Amino acid sequence: MFTYAKSFLGIPYRWWNPAVSCCDTTGPFWAGCNAEVPLAEVQRGHLNCAGFLNVLCLRAGIAIPDAAEGGFYAGGTVSWWKFFEGAGKLEPYVEGAAYPPGSILLRKYYHEEDQGHIAIICGEGLIIHSWPEVGVAIEKPAEGYYEAVVRDFLPWESV
Repeated sequence: MFTYAKSFLGIPYRWWNPAVSCCDTTGPFWAGCNAEVPLAEVQRGHLNCAGFLNVLCLRAGIAIPDAAEGGFYAGGTVSWWKFFEGAGKLEPYVEGAAYPPGSILLRKYYHEEDQGHIAIICGEGLIIHSWPEVGVAIEKPAEGYYEAVVRDFLPWESV
């Protein structure tokens, strides 16, 4: 999955417009798709952080929360947080702790100006995510930002 995730490096970030459902098929969430999204389509539609996780889940055959029901927040940070919380998978994130590659870091959605965030741990103290200033990138997690972790969510090979 890491090799596939790296194919998205550099794809620009696109903010969510709260007037539009997250259950889309053209980006930035890709939550309304029923199958893997071709890279060229993602490049045209761009990604946000949750959309990046969603396209990886589509590749891995993992269901996107609320997408089957066409929920307004399907596949967004709100749906992912509620999904993991309801499954009892959220753990408090401890900076500097070692987490397995493929684990998910989350910051909760609070309001339109703080829409939360999702990143994937790729190993060696690094994450891969879609971030406003850089698009899809590999970097160190921001200090004091993440609130929760979900261990071993995505199938992941070593960095």
